[in-house]
Amino acid sequence: MRAIPSYRAAHLGPYLEFLGRVGAPVAHGLRQAGLPTLASEDLDALLPMLPTLVFLDDMRSREAIDDMSLRALKGIKLTDLSPSTVAMILSAPTLHTGLERFTRLAPGEDTGIQCWMTRADDIVKLHMTNHCVFDPQLLVYEDWNELLVLVEIVKAFAGRGWIPKHMGFRSNGPIGRYAAETFPDTRFLFGEKSAFITLPPDLLSQPPRSPIAGSGNASVTRTDLVLPPDGSWDFSDSLKQIMASYLCDGSPTVELAAELAGVSVRTLQRRLKQTNLSFSALIKQARFERASVLLREGERKIIDVAYCIGYSDPAHFTRAFKQIAGISPADYRHQHRSH
Repeated sequence: MRAIPSYRAAHLGPYLEFLGRVGAPVAHGLRQAGLPTLASEDLDALLPMLPTLVFLDDMRSREAIDDMSLRALKGIKLTDLSPSTVAMILSAPTLHTGLERFTRLAPGEDTGIQCWMTRADDIVKLHMTNHCVFDPQLLVYEDWNELLVLVEIVKAFAGRGWIPKHMGFRSNGPIGRYAAETFPDTRFLFGEKSAFITLPPDLLSQPPRSPIAGSGNASVTRTDLVLPPDGSWDFSDSLKQIMASYLCDGSPTVELAAELAGVSVRTLQRRLKQTNLSFSALIKQARFERASVLLREGERKIIDVAYCIGYSDPAHFTRAFKQIAGISPADYRHQHRSH
């Protein structure tokens, strides 16, 4: 069973910042799309892809914004990727090696991503695609996300002024004036089998121009890495991580989980049963795993940890945590701080 299409919440941040600047009703739109209200606060939280694309398209339509993805993502930075991915790319001796590393690590940013490189004559193509099937109207958002990440990786080696000669889109266009002005010398190709950019082969031997540094992002990322770098999660793994993003809004329901997974409640329960899990057990695991991180790393009071993972009664949290850990949350924190 494949993982549910999902991605690191860090990639939604530029959209939310842009929509906030133009005065769009972001909180209402998130709720309407079934996304967690604190979607951007935990950069490594896992968010469901399809509701996100619906949210973005609703915001674009509501606010009548042409080329919204490009406008929002124009300020995208390489450091919007996870710190470990950035370090692997920028420690590569050449762009070629950096791209090879990103190809392996990309599923750690988006569960459905596939990357590869092709070469013909004097042109190299960097391809990205997603194994998920998107509505054609929504595909343009995924295209721009993938293309601009590739552009940023190349710029880290070729320089900030570099732009691709070609950009290929799976969507059918057209693009707006803003895109044409942003990439005046780039040829846009539509209806392609993958999103891609082209570059000259000699760039592949370029060393990185950017030193390895901190992410430059003030937000603290979680250490319970959300996505495995090899994209090896199954259905229940990805569902558990997605549900963890909803804990602060209360107790997520099985109906919400089924909607986000794009299946019926009965199908969801059957798939979980194949991994010897019930939905309530999955939520219990998600709460315990998130609580253990907060207790080890943070300075939050026990009561605040309980509220953060959806318990309205701290005593219920203490009992549930002790059932799994064998010790109370307070003792757990003390032991791990001692070490």
